[in-house]
Amino acid sequence: MRFIDLSSDGGCSQKASPAELNALLSGVASATGLPDFQGMPDKLPDVGLFNVEGIQIVSSLDIIYPMVDSPAFFGRIVVNHVLNDIYAALSRPLFALCILGVPKGIAANDPMIVEMLSAAASGMTADFASIVGGQTLAHQANLSLGFSVVGCPLTKTHEAAAPAIGDSILLTKRLGSSIASLRWKLGEASTQEHEDVLIGMLQSNRLTAIAAAGNRVKYCTDISGFGFVNNLHALTVRACVAVQIQARTLPIYESVKPFINEDMLCTRQMLHNVDFSNDSGVARGTLSDAGNAAWYDAQTAGGLLLICPRQFELPLLEELRGNDIEVCKIGIVSDVDSQGLAFI
Repeated sequence: MRFIDLSSDGGCSQKASPAELNALLSGVASATGLPDFQGMPDKLPDVGLFNVEGIQIVSSLDIIYPMVDSPAFFGRIVVNHVLNDIYAALSRPLFALCILGVPKGIAANDPMIVEMLSAAASGMTADFASIVGGQTLAHQANLSLGFSVVGCPLTKTHEAAAPAIGDSILLTKRLGSSIASLRWKLGEASTQEHEDVLIGMLQSNRLTAIAAAGNRVKYCTDISGFGFVNNLHALTVRACVAVQIQARTLPIYESVKPFINEDMLCTRQMLHNVDFSNDSGVARGTLSDAGNAAWYDAQTAGGLLLICPRQFELPLLEELRGNDIEVCKIGIVSDVDSQGLAFI
C-alpha cells in the first residue's frame, strides 16, 4: 500500500462545507446565547484572538490527510498548511500541539509515521516554533496529522494602514494544488508530473508574513480549503472593501492547467465551495458554472492573499521577490465602506 493510500481522502477533503459550518455555529449560538459563534463563516477567520495580561495571542488548529506519496513531504506540507493561518494573521508561531491519527493495522512507531513526524518537527523548528506535546489516536479509519498552534502578532495593529481605493490585491503561490493531489491519489500522475505544485506546497509563508507586516499590510488571509473566491470574499468582508480582480492574471500551476475542467478532477470540497459562493451571492453569476475550477480549488498549504497600501507596493514586491517568493498583483481596491467582488 502506498503512503498516500493510508487515507481515503487527501488534504482538506474531509473539511465541513461552509454551509454546514454556518449551520453548526448558528445552532450553537442559538442554543447557548453566546454571540461568539455568530457570523464566523462569513468572515472565515484565520485565527482566534485573545489577550493574556495585555499580550495579544493568536491560535489556530488544522488537520489534513495525505495528498502526496511521501511521508517526509507530507509532514512538511502539514506544517506549512497549519502555520499559514498564523502567518495570514501577520503573526509568528511560538509553539504547537500535535494531533496524530494512525490507521488500523499500522503501528504508531511504523517507519512511515516516524519519517512523517520527524519531517514535521524539522519544519516547525525551521519556522522557529516548538512542538511541546500532543495526542496520538490509534486504530483510526484514516491517517491524519495536524497541529494546534499558538503565536503572537509580528507588529502592533495601530502600525498598519486602513485600506484605500487603489490599494493592490496581491497573491503569493499559484492555484490548483488539489487537482494535482487528486491525480496523485488516483495514480494518474507521478510526483514529477506536478513538481511545481509540490514545490509550492513545500514553501513556507513565513518570509511573506514578515514582509507584509513590515510594509504596513493590515488585511491578509491564506488560500485554504474554502478556495480562492470564498477566501477573497471573506477578506473583503473583514476589510469592508470592494475589489476588482483581473481574472486573466490569476496564477495557476502550469502542470495542472491541462486538467482544470475535467469533471472527474472536481473534488468534493471544490463543489462545496462553488455552492457556497453561489448561495451567498459571492459570484453573482460570473463564476457560477465553475468554469475555472482552480478558482474554487481547495488549496493545501496555499499562498497568502493580501491588501497592500499603494505606497508600500513596490518595496513589498521587491522584498518578496528578493526572497524568491512568487507574487502576483491580481487586482485593486475599488471602493471602501462596502463589500463585493468584480472579475474583469
